[in-house]
Amino acid sequence: MSSTNPAIRVSRTDRDNAVDRLQTAYADARLDDAELADRTRQALQARTRGDLDAVLADLPGQGMGVVATAEPEPHRGVIGGCIGCCVGMVTGICRAIQRLAGGGPSR
Repeated sequence: MSSTNPAIRVSRTDRDNAVDRLQTAYADARLDDAELADRTRQALQARTRGDLDAVLADLPGQGMGVVATAEPEPHRGVIGGCIGCCVGMVTGICRAIQRLAGGGPSR
């Protein structure tokens, strides 16, 4: 669990960092395809540090921790959010295909 207030709102960068950790856990065979997809969806929809900590709680490392950002990120609206979601899902699908083709980590 994070030592920071779990009610603090997260940024796009925080969500992206959480998705990166999920993809690493998937590449390390800690998550299966369905878990990666479900947790990625939850991470991209997270509003607070507590939401992200819950998605990452059983993975190595400590929650979200303190993420310092120099400036707030620009608001990209619904389309930007959809693009981010699609990129995360496509990355997961590509890794799954690689693994099935014998190019990824074995289970």
